[in-house]
Amino acid sequence: EKTIRKELRWIFRRVHQESDFGIDGYIDLVDEKQNVTGKSLAVQIKTGRSYVESTSDYGLMYEGEFRHLNIFLNSQVPVILLVCDEESEVVWWRQFDSSEIKPCESTWKILIPYSQRLTSESKASLVKLVGPVIDHIEPIREQCRVRDLFRDQIKILFVTKTEIKAEDTSRIVGFFEMLSQTLESALA
Repeated sequence: EKTIRKELRWIFRRVHQESDFGIDGYIDLVDEKQNVTGKSLAVQIKTGRSYVESTSDYGLMYEGEFRHLNIFLNSQVPVILLVCDEESEVVWWRQFDSSEIKPCESTWKILIPYSQRLTSESKASLVKLVGPVIDHIEPIREQCRVRDLFRDQIKILFVTKTEIKAEDTSRIVGFFEMLSQTLESALA
């Protein structure tokens, strides 16, 4: 939680132990203006010496339980795996990817590269996992302005000569689709 707040300036929401079935918490992404974006990451966290000491030549070997696989695979948000070294306060991360797990007898393992430390430089990679944040406010405001203008003043819809020659009705169809999104717009 401390690393997420300090390095990423995002919000960590812990899942309480009685409700923890493989997802230990969620990270809510916050934009540059400090607005919560609605985008989240699910996290599974391993802490302690045994996790930090389980290494290969290229990174830490994260060991998971089979019972968590369906939870990770069915998650509606990307799942990232974190290994925390409490002493040094270093956190390593990687996105869960079932194609890269190595099944063992009663568990599975996946490599977390040493290079994937959870720092401010991780932000861009993590944002890519959740997809772009879309600002819905301005398009809605514009829709309201057009609806109000149409209701109060416009009685004729013009089609350009270029649109007629190209047989392009997309702007007109889009205009009427926008007006029909609400009952108020359609009635106006």
